[in-house]
Amino acid sequence: MWSRPRGRAERSLSGTVGPAPSSRSWARRPTARLSPGPGKPLAATPLTGRSGLARAVPRREGPQCDHADWKGTTLQNSVESVVAKGGGSGGGSAGHHINSAVVYDACGGSVTSDEAPYDPYDPAITFTTGMVSWPNYAGTINDSHFVSRDRMGRSMAFVARAIEDGLITGGAAWSFGVDDGGSLFIDKNGLATAAGADTFVLLGDHRPEQADPDRYLTYDDYRIWRLRPGGTYDFKHLPTCGCYLRGVIDGIPDRDLCNGTPVTDCG
Repeated sequence: MWSRPRGRAERSLSGTVGPAPSSRSWARRPTARLSPGPGKPLAATPLTGRSGLARAVPRREGPQCDHADWKGTTLQNSVESVVAKGGGSGGGSAGHHINSAVVYDACGGSVTSDEAPYDPYDPAITFTTGMVSWPNYAGTINDSHFVSRDRMGRSMAFVARAIEDGLITGGAAWSFGVDDGGSLFIDKNGLATAAGADTFVLLGDHRPEQADPDRYLTYDDYRIWRLRPGGTYDFKHLPTCGCYLRGVIDGIPDRDLCNGTPVTDCG
């Protein structure tokens, strides 16, 4: 039986709540940012090849908005070719972001966990899609500095947006939150292993109860896995158990987002 705590953080609500939309459409809003030209060198999340250890492609780290400008360039194709041949690609912070299927590109500025659930269509929430396509890593949105900068709340908004706007296929999206000093290594079979610090897997497996411009986010029952160093998540055979549940109601996330008792009865 799925259950989760219902205690809410104490917080005042302000601002104008817009009217409910007359209709909802998967293709209603042009949310994905298409990056036509070159910018600065690409960086990416650790992906491992045949050896199980990433062979790095040297790239300079920097804001993911700059990296997103390499979409469709020779550099992007070269990185994908290295991984396809059994090598790997890696990076931290912006490099972690740029490696997911849906990239929070920060081209509209940064957004915090206080802001994003209040309006999941905040102008600072922009995405780039089609940057890379790694095996067994579809439907993902990476986030970094996860605990140190309190980013679970904004990742909840990212996941809700990706599902609501059809930026993913299959109706489910995952956020992988890596904290400072941590890494997430993914082998050729889709097995992700956390190292160095705790990593969080945030799964949204249904459409938001409410996700519209200028309206508070409501999303019930995200599934969250907290991976201690050495912990694994199997992307090829997606687990449905061993997680705890948290949600957002009217823009206010549940308390204690980074801790919970794993559910063992998933029926």
